[in-house]
Amino acid sequence: MDRTDQATERVKLRHFDMTAHAVEEMAEDDLSLAGVEHAVLNGSCRANPKG
Repeated sequence: MDRTDQATERVKLRHFDMTAHAVEEMAEDDLSLAGVEHAVLNGSCRANPKG
């Protein structure tokens, strides 16, 4: 299993932690945890928050 598969599996199982820096960056970009999880699991973003 490569790192991408490992990351996807951890997100599916909710076995991951977000760093404070990641949370700050998500807030700056108006991203939700659900949106980040969706991007990891599906390999795409629904919309670009910066336009």
